[in-house]
Amino acid sequence: MIKDEWREEIHRIFEHYGTEKQITKTYEEIGEFLSALAKGDVSNIAEEMADVLICMEHVAYAYDIMPDEIETIIRYKIKRQKKRMGENV
Repeated sequence: MIKDEWREEIHRIFEHYGTEKQITKTYEEIGEFLSALAKGDVSNIAEEMADVLICMEHVAYAYDIMPDEIETIIRYKIKRQKKRMGENV
């Protein structure tokens, strides 16, 4: 969901604040997302989801996880779940 054109800017933000602060920020943002989800506040869910997605890009950058690696895992997990649902894949 993160556009390639945004990645460089997101990585610059990460470099500015550093690994420790951005990983801590990730915990905070996930907590805020879960809180918005629990309340069912749709507009806040969208905002917090955006924050979490940015933080996920920070984590991927920090641990050198490439987007294509994530995409491969997502495809595998979707295929596995479809099998569990009894669908032909």
